[in-house]
Amino acid sequence: RDQRAMEGRSWWRELVEEERKRLEEVAKASYASEAQESGPSHLFVLVHGLTGTSKDLGFLARTLRSSCDKLLVHQPDVNERRTTDGIHNGAVRIAEEILQLIAYKPSLKKISFVGHSLGGLYVRYCLALLWELQVGQGREHAGRICGLLPVHLVATASPHLGDPHGFSNGRSPKFVKEWMGKTMGKSVEEIFWIDSDSERFPLVPAMALDPIFLAPLGSFQVRYALAGIWGDALVSFEGALLELNTDASKHPKDGIRTKILYTYVVRCLENSQHVVYEKESEPAEASGSSMLEENLKKGLEEWQSGRAARWSSLILRMAESLNACGWRKIAVDFRSKNPLKWLPLNHARLCANERAVYKPIFWVLKDGQAVMQDLAAKLIDKN
Repeated sequence: RDQRAMEGRSWWRELVEEERKRLEEVAKASYASEAQESGPSHLFVLVHGLTGTSKDLGFLARTLRSSCDKLLVHQPDVNERRTTDGIHNGAVRIAEEILQLIAYKPSLKKISFVGHSLGGLYVRYCLALLWELQVGQGREHAGRICGLLPVHLVATASPHLGDPHGFSNGRSPKFVKEWMGKTMGKSVEEIFWIDSDSERFPLVPAMALDPIFLAPLGSFQVRYALAGIWGDALVSFEGALLELNTDASKHPKDGIRTKILYTYVVRCLENSQHVVYEKESEPAEASGSSMLEENLKKGLEEWQSGRAARWSSLILRMAESLNACGWRKIAVDFRSKNPLKWLPLNHARLCANERAVYKPIFWVLKDGQAVMQDLAAKLIDKN
């Protein structure tokens, strides 16, 4: 029984490997004899989140396109109205679309991703599917994402650590989250860590601990994590920024927010009243595969030993594992004369979300345009 339990708790590995084999066939079938040899060299993939649309990151897309003619900015629409069927399924659809796209664009040499909210988890799972995938056409695959050199990875307001048992800003009771998960679909169940049973490890912690997800994540030249300091009612500020207040005695008031005020570098965004706090952490010394496997094993043991008493320990291990990749962390304090600035809209405001349903309040959300312009400048500078 113990052996079956161990196999059941690493169920995602077989799923990823099976999908990778299928995607290699997709890549071969997608080969285009009339492909364009000349054209853009750097592919940017902008991925929306839960219930989102390809228009969500429209402002950032336009800003990138207008800044550099070497970029091909792609906003996948394959997950529109399909974001509730799980992280795996959403990531697979994106991976397929990327493979079909690069088959027609052999001029592409580099790849970058921007994922908003659930889109950040889609991206991180998608990387495992496309990591060192042999796509043919003479492309080098070692250390690459579907034959392309990984450059930037950006996650805005993404629930990297999930939202288990009251870890979010809202601190909802467990039964409420279980009801929401059952009502809103598999993707939300995975974020809430209720996609598992006694012999099945949750997916989101696995994505933070397993080398098959960490290796491609660590291959990018730069990783950015963005979060709004206040006003995100959907994703925890701590989880989005991978910044936990492990010593409450140093920063007892408002916890992690006061820690950031004292430990991050502050600057004002150009042409706006917003203030950003930034910190760059270098990647930890590369760990051997045996060390990564040991980290996963310990996480599995902590989870198996009892959920109620072990959540915080496992969350800390997840954050440590992801932080070892090295991140440029950007915490945004929205300051404006907008009378509605204190409403909990910063989840959408952070990326200047242009989804049609937000049109009546876009005059509030456009505060995020300054943040996206600043981000685009960083991405273009390293292009």
